[in-house]
Amino acid sequence: MRAIEIEGRQFDDEIDLGELLLTIFGGWRVVASVFVGAVLFSAVYAFAIAPSQYRAEASLRGIAGAYCPNSIACPVTLGDAIADAAALVSTPAGFASLDVSLNLLADDDFAREGDFAEEEARRRFDDAVGVEASGITAVVSVTHSSDRRAVEIANAIVEFVASEVALRASENYTRLDSDLRLRLATLPAPTAGMSQSEALISLERSSIQAQLQSLERHVAAGLAVAVIDRPASLPLEQIAPRRALIVALGGVLGIFVGIGAAIVFSMRRGKLHSVGAIAGAFGGGDAIVARGNDIIDAAGHAFWQEVRVSFGEFEGGGIVVTGPASDDMLLSSALGLASEFARSDTPVAVVDLAARGSGSSTADEFGDGVSVLDDGSGIPIYRCAPRQLGDVMARLGKDGGVVIILPPSPDRDLASVREAIAASKGWVFLAKRGIITRQDVNRLLLAERGVIGRRVLAVI
Repeated sequence: MRAIEIEGRQFDDEIDLGELLLTIFGGWRVVASVFVGAVLFSAVYAFAIAPSQYRAEASLRGIAGAYCPNSIACPVTLGDAIADAAALVSTPAGFASLDVSLNLLADDDFAREGDFAEEEARRRFDDAVGVEASGITAVVSVTHSSDRRAVEIANAIVEFVASEVALRASENYTRLDSDLRLRLATLPAPTAGMSQSEALISLERSSIQAQLQSLERHVAAGLAVAVIDRPASLPLEQIAPRRALIVALGGVLGIFVGIGAAIVFSMRRGKLHSVGAIAGAFGGGDAIVARGNDIIDAAGHAFWQEVRVSFGEFEGGGIVVTGPASDDMLLSSALGLASEFARSDTPVAVVDLAARGSGSSTADEFGDGVSVLDDGSGIPIYRCAPRQLGDVMARLGKDGGVVIILPPSPDRDLASVREAIAASKGWVFLAKRGIITRQDVNRLLLAERGVIGRRVLAVI
């Protein structure tokens, strides 16, 4: 809650949930416009602007029997070899090796300029490529704006990994051959009469020679130690943009932004939607809000009955009819109220300070240029200048009844509105087609000069 002060008086400016909902409903055009605009923009972005992204996947599988002879324990296992080869893809050396066959530095998705162009290109390449090794398998995924390019890169990477695994197998063979021959060379030469220890040495020599022959046959066979289990191929799944999601999110964002815009516009215009907000602005006085058109229409009688239920009978005093409405609206509203008083046999007259409407003029009954008009309803309309209001009210007050005062609008003559409110000592009736704003109420508060307990009727 925030307190505002006008002319030395404080009023609570409170916005409750009901008023907030009314604000949103009242600004439905703003909400709808922002929503439609957000949906259209997101649709244009999703279908025409956002770059497409495709994902290609390929996998390879190691062959244990081809990687290392079954009778020999290799220093580096097949699983370790595949993991090492997969990790090499994200290193500068791996990127440089793939660049030779794929020309990655010239690829639109990775290419960069400047002193650190290669480093930036490698970083973007690492973001677009994923290689996961598990046991004796490896899966490669590549995201690229071109589906064909994604397939090309994915297949090139699995081939690179397979070749690296084969290279590690070859290194295993070389290391094993070297170790076996070194062990064979360190064994003593056989003699004519072998002892038991010499027999064991001879047996070890035979075992080493058998392993060498097995390793030579394995190398000569030239078996593939890793094969591409599932190559990447077209067509590919388009993973971006997710058009339906973008449009949906755009619509949701549009609703929230539209609601915010409606609230902001309402705050800037200072709209008062609720009865409590209008009454609170008048220092806690009573208020009644009738939704509809001018009260002289069919709604007039129902409106006045509602006034009577809320306020009881009003048989004497003044009512000021003012607000940011047209002259015709103010005059018809005043005559509508007057007709309801006349219907209940309450004496009623209208004092017009702004020369509204027309009618047949009677004799100069009041003198000093005050004319009395009759529009055919039997309700007298006294037309006078603001400076004459005090005399007119004094003379009409002698007869009792109700005097409905029509001052100039607050925008044109605030001083006259102030005088009319001070003279009425009764109600202020705001007439306007649309929503009454805080600025409208504030102008009337300034005109009141601190009169407390005024009752307010508002027609919206």
